Amino acid sequence: MFHGIRNASLPLLLLAPAAAAPSRQEAQDAEKAKEPPRFALRLGYGKDFGWTSTTKSVREQEAHLKQKFEFVVGGETQKHENEVDFSEHEDLDSRVKMEFLDAEKGEVRRARYTLEEQRTKRRRERDGEVVEKDDAPKSAEIEGCEIAFRWGEEDNEVEVKGGSLEKDEREGFTESLKHRDLNPFVAYLLPKDPVAVGETWTLEGRALRQILNHALGDSEDEERARKALPKDVRYQADLSGELRAKLEEVLEKDGRKVAVVSIAGKPKEEGSTESDGTESSWKATYEVSGTLRFSLDLGIPEEVEFSASAKKSETHTGEQEAEAGEGEGAAEADRTFSFSGSSTLTLKREFRTVSVPLREPEADAGKK
Repeated sequence: MFHGIRNASLPLLLLAPAAAAPSRQEAQDAEKAKEPPRFALRLGYGKDFGWTSTTKSVREQEAHLKQKFEFVVGGETQKHENEVDFSEHEDLDSRVKMEFLDAEKGEVRRARYTLEEQRTKRRRERDGEVVEKDDAPKSAEIEGCEIAFRWGEEDNEVEVKGGSLEKDEREGFTESLKHRDLNPFVAYLLPKDPVAVGETWTLEGRALRQILNHALGDSEDEERARKALPKDVRYQADLSGELRAKLEEVLEKDGRKVAVVSIAGKPKEEGSTESDGTESSWKATYEVSGTLRFSLDLGIPEEVEFSASAKKSETHTGEQEAEAGEGEGAAEADRTFSFSGSSTLTLKREFRTVSVPLREPEADAGKK
């Protein structure tokens, strides 16, 4: 009986069509379709491409300084000690048009900045007494300046036009921009490779250094500024730790894709300087948090909200000998001077920047 059943089913098995096995490419495509989409967060560069940023910044700074001085004049020793407290509050409102005209391997080589508006309101205190106070925001003398930058081998080639600066002020301002970082702040926040929602990346090394510089109010290119120090100045700074960035979500806004990125971290730093008989050393801890909203279609930051703080302790020592004077009584003018001291500094800066494009890029810079 069982033999007959087996034979009866055999023709049915032979007539049934065999299922075709999927090819390797089809299997790979099916697996890839299951993966979440990845997005390339890329800045756009090119002729007349950039954006106008309106920024509101609040900066708080407190410092406490202890000092000991010792003078030896004509064989007589005089000693002096003091402690000083400083504090400063600054509100800054600015509007800057930024054009990134040429870039090489993601590094800006030519740029133009127009300082359309810059207003500052400041209050300073020394030992609890007000030494400077602005009752209303003041216009900066650099307001209205157009600054053209070209990357040079040693420093930037800088040309400043417009504004109300006098000749010597213009020369000093131009000189102060020789080592400016031409890359926009947001360039250091973006991932090198496309990322999916929920994915994280690390900001460290040069990117970390420049993020801290920009976030705390310094726009110098750290590497080039160090190389430009005089040969008799020894400078060392070791920055440790990292910031972590995460693509939180990708939204649709006015028909465009906007990536929302969070940044946070607590890096540390130790450093020292030595020059002309004086030595200083310091330790600093930083705390940074922020949110970036980046237009994938335009290749520009739409909005940046950032908070950065620093706590720094320093020690200073030094000894100098004054040069001999001339004429009668010169010997009595000879003196040595030594000092030691320490200071603590707390610094916090919060800012919010909103940007609009100067024009739309020729190609969609940030499509996945």
